[in-house]
Amino acid sequence: MSSGGTVSSWMTQPSEGPYATDVPVGPLPLRRTVARAVARAEVEAIQRALEITQGNKSQAARLLRTNYATLHAKMRRHGISTQQPRE
Repeated sequence: MSSGGTVSSWMTQPSEGPYATDVPVGPLPLRRTVARAVARAEVEAIQRALEITQGNKSQAARLLRTNYATLHAKMRRHGISTQQPRE
């Protein structure tokens, strides 16, 4: 907390976007704050690796220095797909 007694905005739950929850906005415990930061970093890293490899999951896994099964599990957990939306 700052000297004014307010909670920094990065320590509160987002009310909109992919990390929003239906829980009231307020201070987050450290463990949940870290878990959300890790999830965001994983999503960004996976999306970037898939972009670089043009959606090739095997190459993306190598680029991320993980195995294919782990990458696939994290993609499922975070709702990441390599399928292009149909027009």
